[in-house]
Amino acid sequence: MEKHFKLTSETKIVSGKTLYRIQATKDLPNGVKKGDLGGFVEKEENLGNTAWVYGNAEVYENACVSGNAYVFNNAKVYGNAQVFGDARVYENAVVYGKAGVYGNAVICGNSWVSGNAYVFDNVFVSGNSWVSGNAYIFNNARVYENASVSGDACVFDNAKVHGNSKIYGNAKLCGNAEVHRDTVLNSESGLIVITIPGRFSITVTKKLIFAGCKTFDSEKIKDITKKEAENLGLEKEFYKPYKDMVLAAIKLVK
Repeated sequence: MEKHFKLTSETKIVSGKTLYRIQATKDLPNGVKKGDLGGFVEKEENLGNTAWVYGNAEVYENACVSGNAYVFNNAKVYGNAQVFGDARVYENAVVYGKAGVYGNAVICGNSWVSGNAYVFDNVFVSGNSWVSGNAYIFNNARVYENASVSGDACVFDNAKVHGNSKIYGNAKLCGNAEVHRDTVLNSESGLIVITIPGRFSITVTKKLIFAGCKTFDSEKIKDITKKEAENLGLEKEFYKPYKDMVLAAIKLVK
């Protein structure tokens, strides 16, 4: 099939590789017109279907941007990464390794997606956040600010991870749960640990929940009051998000 672009004579060297600015050879559905200049690729195999690379964006090594995906501004896609569907990677975002970004996912800001991580559906990853390892982010999840999701962690549904939070191990965050500030959420077999720096850790098991120096029955945790949470050292404005997080954790360890 005839390619929708050609490599021009304008080049740049990136990590010892020669990248070529592209030029459209026909009008595209995304508004690109025949003759328009795009961003940089190392070879024709880096770009497929009607996907496009704009501005100073770069796609190289064995990475491929396809479908109706766009990469623009100063974004980079390299290694064996795949960006496809209607995904968007822009600003200073980087996708590399064997990572996959697809669906309507958006990766922007100074965020990084690497390793074997997959980000798809309507996910929005922004700020200085990092998604790596074997992490999966999907549905309508959001990862932003300085947050990181790694290991075999999963974030999905309408969950949000932001602030300086870290989610790793086998941890799963779902529903409308929100992890923020400096919270650390880690999961091992049969339990989930939620760390609230400077305060205490919440360990969620199938039957019991350990918070600070207190122990709660998993079936009764939904009845904990805002006052009891304050006595443990949790500010009232964080009562609901942390309670939602614990309730979500209970479902996951059962």
